[in-house]
Amino acid sequence: DPTCDLQRAIPATGDAGGTVTIHAGRYMLRQPLVLSSGVTLCGDGGKTTFVAPPLAVSTLTAHCARGSTTVSVEDPSAFAVGDTVTVRSDAQPQYRATCAVIRAIEGSTHQLSRPLFADYMTFDRALVVNWFPMLTAVRQHHVRIRDLQIEGCRESVDDVAESVSLPCAAIHLLDGV
Repeated sequence: DPTCDLQRAIPATGDAGGTVTIHAGRYMLRQPLVLSSGVTLCGDGGKTTFVAPPLAVSTLTAHCARGSTTVSVEDPSAFAVGDTVTVRSDAQPQYRATCAVIRAIEGSTHQLSRPLFADYMTFDRALVVNWFPMLTAVRQHHVRIRDLQIEGCRESVDDVAESVSLPCAAIHLLDGV
Protein backbone atom coordinates (compact mmCIF):
# COMPACT_ATOMS: atom_id res chain seq x y z
CA ASP A 1 0.00 0.00 0.00
CA PRO A 2 1.49 3.38 -1.02
CA THR A 3 0.38 4.94 2.30
CA CYS A 4 1.39 2.01 4.54
CA ASP A 5 -2.34 1.42 5.24
CA LEU A 6 -2.44 4.72 7.18
CA GLN A 7 -4.90 6.43 4.81
CA ARG A 8 -7.64 3.95 5.72
CA ALA A 9 -7.62 5.10 9.35
CA ILE A 10 -8.46 8.73 8.48
CA PRO A 11 -12.00 8.28 7.09
CA ALA A 12 -12.62 5.72 9.84
CA THR A 13 -12.74 8.65 12.30
CA GLY A 14 -16.14 9.60 10.84
CA ASP A 15 -17.66 12.94 9.89
CA ALA A 16 -16.84 14.49 13.27
CA GLY A 17 -13.16 13.60 12.97
CA GLY A 18 -11.02 12.20 15.71
CA THR A 19 -7.48 11.20 16.52
CA VAL A 20 -5.44 8.84 14.38
CA THR A 21 -2.48 7.62 16.43
CA ILE A 22 0.47 6.24 14.52
CA HIS A 23 2.85 3.98 16.41
CA ALA A 24 6.57 4.63 16.57
CA GLY A 25 8.37 3.61 13.40
CA ARG A 26 9.49 4.72 9.96
CA TYR A 27 6.82 4.77 7.26
CA MET A 28 7.85 5.22 3.61
CA LEU A 29 4.99 6.93 1.82
CA ARG A 30 4.56 6.74 -1.96
CA GLN A 31 1.37 8.82 -1.82
CA PRO A 32 0.38 11.70 0.46
CA LEU A 33 -1.92 11.15 3.40
CA VAL A 34 -5.08 13.17 2.77
CA LEU A 35 -6.43 14.63 6.00
CA SER A 36 -10.09 15.51 6.57
CA SER A 37 -11.80 18.02 8.86
CA GLY A 38 -11.51 17.40 12.57
CA VAL A 39 -8.68 14.88 12.24
CA THR A 40 -5.69 14.96 14.57
CA LEU A 41 -2.76 12.96 13.23
CA CYS A 42 -0.62 12.04 16.20
CA GLY A 43 2.74 10.28 16.27
CA ASP A 44 4.43 8.59 19.22
CA GLY A 45 6.41 11.35 20.96
CA GLY A 46 8.55 12.20 17.96
CA LYS A 47 9.42 8.55 17.29
CA THR A 48 7.10 8.38 14.28
CA THR A 49 8.72 9.35 10.98
CA PHE A 50 7.25 9.61 7.50
CA VAL A 51 10.01 8.99 4.96
CA ALA A 52 10.05 10.08 1.33
CA PRO A 53 10.97 7.38 -1.18
CA PRO A 54 14.33 7.53 -2.98
CA LEU A 55 14.34 10.12 -5.73
CA ALA A 56 12.97 8.96 -9.09
CA VAL A 57 13.10 11.37 -12.02
CA SER A 58 12.82 10.96 -15.77
CA THR A 59 12.51 13.31 -18.72
CA LEU A 60 9.51 13.19 -20.99
CA THR A 61 10.15 11.65 -24.42
CA ALA A 62 7.14 13.24 -26.11
CA HIS A 63 5.19 16.47 -25.78
CA CYS A 64 2.15 16.20 -23.52
CA ALA A 65 -0.94 18.34 -24.05
CA ARG A 66 -3.02 19.91 -21.32
CA GLY A 67 -5.86 17.52 -20.45
CA SER A 68 -3.95 14.36 -21.38
CA THR A 69 -3.78 11.57 -18.80
CA THR A 70 -0.67 9.87 -20.19
CA VAL A 71 3.03 10.74 -20.24
CA SER A 72 5.91 8.93 -21.94
CA VAL A 73 9.18 8.87 -20.02
CA GLU A 74 12.77 8.02 -20.79
CA ASP A 75 13.20 5.70 -17.77
CA PRO A 76 9.94 3.94 -16.87
CA SER A 77 11.76 1.63 -14.44
CA ALA A 78 12.17 4.56 -12.04
CA PHE A 79 8.45 4.45 -11.14
CA ALA A 80 5.80 1.97 -9.99
CA VAL A 81 2.04 1.81 -10.24
CA GLY A 82 0.66 3.63 -7.20
CA ASP A 83 3.46 6.21 -7.02
CA THR A 84 2.47 9.85 -6.76
CA VAL A 85 4.45 11.94 -9.24
CA THR A 86 4.74 15.57 -10.30
CA VAL A 87 4.91 16.50 -13.98
CA ARG A 88 6.61 19.87 -14.56
CA SER A 89 8.66 21.87 -17.04
CA ASP A 90 10.82 24.99 -17.05
CA ALA A 91 8.18 26.83 -19.13
CA GLN A 92 5.45 26.45 -16.50
CA PRO A 93 5.33 28.16 -13.09
CA GLN A 94 5.44 25.73 -10.16
CA TYR A 95 1.71 26.08 -9.49
CA ARG A 96 1.08 24.68 -12.99
CA ALA A 97 2.83 21.42 -12.15
CA THR A 98 0.53 18.39 -12.16
CA CYS A 99 0.53 16.03 -9.18
CA ALA A 100 -1.07 12.65 -9.97
CA VAL A 101 -0.93 8.95 -9.15
CA ILE A 102 0.42 6.47 -11.70
CA ARG A 103 -2.52 4.13 -12.44
CA ALA A 104 -0.81 1.93 -15.06
CA ILE A 105 2.51 1.54 -16.85
CA GLU A 106 2.67 0.17 -20.38
CA GLY A 107 6.16 0.27 -21.87
CA SER A 108 7.40 3.81 -21.36
CA THR A 109 3.90 5.29 -21.01
CA HIS A 110 2.40 6.11 -17.62
CA GLN A 111 -1.37 6.42 -17.21
CA LEU A 112 -2.12 9.15 -14.65
CA SER A 113 -5.04 9.58 -12.24
CA ARG A 114 -5.84 13.10 -13.41
CA PRO A 115 -5.51 15.26 -16.52
CA LEU A 116 -2.41 17.40 -16.96
CA PHE A 117 -2.87 21.04 -15.89
CA ALA A 118 -0.69 22.43 -18.68
CA ASP A 119 1.22 21.59 -21.85
CA TYR A 120 4.60 20.02 -21.09
CA MET A 121 7.14 20.16 -23.91
CA THR A 122 10.33 18.13 -24.14
CA PHE A 123 12.33 21.19 -25.26
CA ASP A 124 11.28 22.92 -21.99
CA ARG A 125 12.95 20.18 -19.92
CA ALA A 126 9.71 18.52 -18.95
CA LEU A 127 10.14 15.94 -16.18
CA VAL A 128 8.28 13.40 -14.12
CA VAL A 129 9.56 13.25 -10.54
CA ASN A 130 8.25 11.44 -7.47
CA TRP A 131 8.01 14.53 -5.27
CA PHE A 132 4.74 15.19 -3.46
CA PRO A 133 3.56 16.58 -0.12
CA MET A 134 3.57 13.87 2.57
CA LEU A 135 0.46 15.32 4.20
CA THR A 136 -2.29 17.34 2.53
CA ALA A 137 -5.59 18.91 3.58
CA VAL A 138 -7.54 21.05 1.13
CA ARG A 139 -10.63 22.97 2.27
CA GLN A 140 -10.64 21.12 5.59
CA HIS A 141 -10.97 22.64 9.07
CA HIS A 142 -9.51 21.88 12.49
CA VAL A 143 -6.74 19.62 11.21
CA ARG A 144 -3.95 18.97 13.70
CA ILE A 145 -0.58 17.27 13.30
CA ARG A 146 1.43 16.35 16.42
CA ASP A 147 4.58 14.45 17.33
CA LEU A 148 5.55 13.46 13.79
CA GLN A 149 8.78 13.82 11.89
CA ILE A 150 9.01 14.08 8.12
CA GLU A 151 12.20 13.00 6.40
CA GLY A 152 12.34 14.29 2.86
CA CYS A 153 14.34 13.02 -0.04
CA ARG A 154 18.03 13.59 0.63
CA GLU A 155 18.94 13.46 -3.05
CA SER A 156 18.80 16.53 -5.23
CA VAL A 157 17.10 16.65 -8.60
CA ASP A 158 20.16 18.65 -9.66
CA ASP A 159 22.18 15.45 -9.17
CA VAL A 160 19.99 13.76 -11.78
CA ALA A 161 18.75 16.52 -14.10
CA GLU A 162 20.83 19.63 -14.73
CA SER A 163 19.72 22.83 -13.02
CA VAL A 164 16.14 21.85 -12.26
CA SER A 165 14.41 23.84 -9.58
CA LEU A 166 11.43 22.03 -8.11
CA PRO A 167 10.46 22.96 -4.58
CA CYS A 168 8.03 20.70 -2.77
CA ALA A 169 6.55 21.26 0.67
CA ALA A 170 6.26 18.35 3.08
CA ILE A 171 2.78 19.51 4.17
CA HIS A 172 0.11 21.25 2.08
CA LEU A 173 -2.66 22.86 4.12
CA LEU A 174 -4.85 24.98 1.84
CA ASP A 175 -8.07 26.99 2.13
CA GLY A 176 -9.51 26.88 5.59
CA VAL A 177 -7.26 24.78 7.78
